[in-house]
Amino acid sequence: MEKADKSGNRSGYLHAQSPEALWSGPLEWGLRNTALPLIAAKGRIRAMVWGLLTFLLVYGALGACPLGQPSYLPLTSVDRAIPLLPWTLLIYASDYPFLLWILLSLKNPEDFSTAYYRIIAGTIMSFSVFLIFPTVYPRPSIPMEPFWSDVFLYLHFLDQPTNCFPSLHVSITLIGAASLHPWKRWVRVSGYLWAIAICLSTLTTKQHYALDVIGGMFVAMASIWLTSRLGLRGKI
Repeated sequence: MEKADKSGNRSGYLHAQSPEALWSGPLEWGLRNTALPLIAAKGRIRAMVWGLLTFLLVYGALGACPLGQPSYLPLTSVDRAIPLLPWTLLIYASDYPFLLWILLSLKNPEDFSTAYYRIIAGTIMSFSVFLIFPTVYPRPSIPMEPFWSDVFLYLHFLDQPTNCFPSLHVSITLIGAASLHPWKRWVRVSGYLWAIAICLSTLTTKQHYALDVIGGMFVAMASIWLTSRLGLRGKI
């Protein structure tokens, strides 16, 4: 005769579980038991240099040699309504100084490591989409003003119109702003305002679709969620 446990369930029978329950348990366990190495203060410059070099190499390769034919995304009413504002290219180009300032300002190894791994996670997610679903943006005519025409020509030479969706400019900028939590409120507010300006500049410089911005926001949230489930251990 089969015995029932305290909850009333009979031993010898498997409980019916939903597919979500079957997957969520191992996934949550795996995330919580996977720890990333803590980056010590003396290793942060090395980590940043290697990260930047790897990023430039892979980003350039994906843009220059996509696996498939890049696709055009639909131009929404937002894309059509936003004009080309050449001067916002200065804001667009401030993305890297923004991230550099944030990473160098995070003195606590845990804060630096968390921000660094968030950026890595967001970059890997974006690169995966670039590889599977390459997209291209229909760039408009270059501004006729002498100074800005040269600047846009240089930008278009360095940055191919591919690797659009999701916008890495948006994702890593928002990740950087979210990493300013140890700072005072006015610094955090200033950081988010700067990040929002950079996100908007991806549209006013005609480098990205509006859908790219939305995709970049989701990548930022996903990378923050993922790294929040992972711990830090040891030092490198």
